[in-house]
Amino acid sequence: MTITDPDEIEEDGNVSGEGPWKFAQPSAQVIQKHYVNARVHELNRDADRHRDETVHALLKDYGAQIKWQTRAKKLKYCGLAYDMLTSVLQQRDLTINLNAAVWFSQPNPYKTYAHMYERAMKGGGPMELTDADELNPANQRAWADDRITFPEHWADKTSPAHRGLDPRATQSGQAISHRMLTGTAIPSSGTILAPKDVLQKTRRFEGPITARADTFQIDPLAVFTSKNPKLNPKAKQVFAALNYGRRTHGSSHQYGWSHLVLKANLKVDAIYFPGDTFYIPGADHQATFKTLGKLYLNAGVDLRALLVQSCLQGMQLGDNKEAMYLVEAHIFQEVRFDSHVKALRLEATTDQTIVANAQKFCDKWGFPLVRLG
Repeated sequence: MTITDPDEIEEDGNVSGEGPWKFAQPSAQVIQKHYVNARVHELNRDADRHRDETVHALLKDYGAQIKWQTRAKKLKYCGLAYDMLTSVLQQRDLTINLNAAVWFSQPNPYKTYAHMYERAMKGGGPMELTDADELNPANQRAWADDRITFPEHWADKTSPAHRGLDPRATQSGQAISHRMLTGTAIPSSGTILAPKDVLQKTRRFEGPITARADTFQIDPLAVFTSKNPKLNPKAKQVFAALNYGRRTHGSSHQYGWSHLVLKANLKVDAIYFPGDTFYIPGADHQATFKTLGKLYLNAGVDLRALLVQSCLQGMQLGDNKEAMYLVEAHIFQEVRFDSHVKALRLEATTDQTIVANAQKFCDKWGFPLVRLG
């Protein structure tokens, strides 16, 4: 007999000895499925309200340019614009930018795309984050991900409680977040910089690190470990982006001039954000595949203009590296190269080793290599 996630035993501390039961933790796939089901349901439940609010934002921005029409007809016109914006965004490529030299200077042996939390589990052991990636300082990245993944009301202890994560039951947000939080509590919406106690750190890492911005505190000697004993690091999100502007080199060449194009079925359960989630105040800015037009509502002035140009006026946008011009997408499932990748678009390079290894990689997993000029 297997008992999945017996919270009453975990709360009591360590249990020694043998017995007739095998105590099992819920898999990352089960945790992620519960998260997607719960959060997508919540957001889609408010789809009509989100549409109405976005339509009024469009009217405020563009109403003066709609000539010789009553307010009612202007609202109808903006409603059609919202629907078109949603439809076009649903058709755009889901991409992951990458550094070709890092990926293909040697033959790439991997079967899946591993996110930073999974890579931090050295040899399958405990998660140990470092500041080795200056674009993702560990403490701030972990805090930001907790803040934008979980709505504040999921911390409500009065919501219905469930033992474990039974796949047959509807789980409370609190039960789900306990398995996914890198910190120990859902951060308050609107807080941008991380407090010092989100993760515990030890000074074990050595290596040259440079800060990417004054607001991020880079510690080249620190290893960060989660204070949450229930965290399953594999249940965290894969970071991707929606290439809404059909940019030649993907959504953002800040992460590399090459990119994977993912298959369309990954779009449906992804969670979307207007801009880089380092700078988004909370989960209320999330959009689903069904409510992609809502991105306009929470976007900054510049991103709003780019969404209109690309999705309503049909313009192809130039290459981008600005964080706030992204439409970030979080994927809560394993991304496998054999079943989830549509193509690899490789930057122009004269390094034939990179080209050859990229071609072998594509041939191995059964998708085309597209050489970019």
